[in-house]
Amino acid sequence: MQSNTINKITSWICKHPYLSVLLICLITTPFYFASTIPINISPLWFLMGGFTVVLLLFCFSDRKNRAEELNVFLISALGFVLKCYYVLITPISTRQHDVGTFGGTEWHSGYIEYILNNHRLPDVNPVEMWQSHHPPLHHFISAIWIGILENVFTVSPEAARESLQVLTLLYSMCIVILSLKLFRFFNLKGHALYLPLLIVSFHPSIILLSGSINNDTLATCFLMASILSALKWYKEQSLINILKLALFIGLGMMTKISVVVIAPAVAFVFLLVLIKRVKEKASLKEILSQFLAFCSLCFPLGLWFPLRNSIKWGLPFLYSPGLPDNIPQKIKLGFWSRITDFSPYQISNVYEQWWHLENGIMKDYNEYNPIIATLKTSLFGEFINEKSFENIKTINVNLIAVLMFWSAIIFSIIAVFAIVRLTTVKKLTANDDKSTIICIFFLEVFIVTSIFSLYKFAYDCPFVSSMNFRYIVAVLPVTCTLLGLWIERDLFVASKKRKCFPTVLYAITFLFAFCSTVFIGALGFTK
Repeated sequence: MQSNTINKITSWICKHPYLSVLLICLITTPFYFASTIPINISPLWFLMGGFTVVLLLFCFSDRKNRAEELNVFLISALGFVLKCYYVLITPISTRQHDVGTFGGTEWHSGYIEYILNNHRLPDVNPVEMWQSHHPPLHHFISAIWIGILENVFTVSPEAARESLQVLTLLYSMCIVILSLKLFRFFNLKGHALYLPLLIVSFHPSIILLSGSINNDTLATCFLMASILSALKWYKEQSLINILKLALFIGLGMMTKISVVVIAPAVAFVFLLVLIKRVKEKASLKEILSQFLAFCSLCFPLGLWFPLRNSIKWGLPFLYSPGLPDNIPQKIKLGFWSRITDFSPYQISNVYEQWWHLENGIMKDYNEYNPIIATLKTSLFGEFINEKSFENIKTINVNLIAVLMFWSAIIFSIIAVFAIVRLTTVKKLTANDDKSTIICIFFLEVFIVTSIFSLYKFAYDCPFVSSMNFRYIVAVLPVTCTLLGLWIERDLFVASKKRKCFPTVLYAITFLFAFCSTVFIGALGFTK
């Protein structure tokens, strides 16, 4: 293939990322239908072949004149191949959250099949049908997908349900693309763009989401779209921009009501714009009409389902079912003790801890500190532990996990430092206009609100499963954006005097990405 043709291919992919991902997801869909594939292709060969194709496209493109575009392509495409691999090796019965078994009447699977079979919402009190309290957008889309495959393409019911991961793979890549758009909104370039993108593209939390067929992935996707739309509206307060914001928040809340976590940050920028208009003694008619348009679209989309449940079943407006107190994962420590205890033994094992009985003796303990539990689940989820890799003898995967864990801790410390520097040191934002500074505060308000919501959930529902990173995944790309701003404004300025700083950061980033690749690759050989 000539270099000019390769340049056209990579250029088209970079200019049409959403369409490119959609096409590739559709192309890989037949891999779920093993009976239609004449040759059994190992997912590991798929991973190696995908990496090879991406590297060849990168190497034979015009890297001299399109360096930044191709570097972004390389990072994003390698991350996409890794997500494809994970989806291919992960059945819909493995590492799922509240999905249950298809053929049942509850959980997310029963919710989807009820819509598929009855073409309407369950006419059952959500108290009596587990997980049916969730808004139905994800479940509607999943039911439509299964119906098309079964009735149009005559795919078997088992394969059609297994292929739901094609949708979540698409959603997870949209999260990466939206993260890239967020980085570019702040004009991040070079190192300040590549390092955050590398973290997001290879982070295990988003890779694990790509195979999770509950509503978390689509909700995170809409939440990222809402964040980006809010920033764009603040920069250009037009009707079309505020309608996009209303649409994405409304659809997000129609997927999972927790998307409402963005409300304080949006209210913050709305209030600032209103105050600015008042100070300038400008007419309020235009901005108030935009607010009215926002409410007219966002509220019906986002609130019709909880309103229905409130009217029909008498449920609290933001109802969420609790868990019984007699289950093993119940945390019996007081909340203050939980959030202030950072005893070293909690990080002696990098996987999330759940106590269990072994020969009648209680082993381990229930993870209880929200920050530590969230960090662990961001990398390994709930279902992966040191026993998962016992049958792998060629490489010490648990050592790889430890390296990834500690590199993530270092990144977390650096990210907190970066956010403090961006907020408190004036010289970092001296060259920014006021709107950029407000946009930075918007992201910080979102992070604080998300962490507060996690702590509140951990307080209201004192169980191990309540402290999972999947509830706040959008914090990752938002934090990486602030990290990129700090890299651009402070780190590489200071590096003229302390040249080791960028080198160390690059080393940690590549170590994290390498460990993530090996770790996800090893999951294909777990029990």
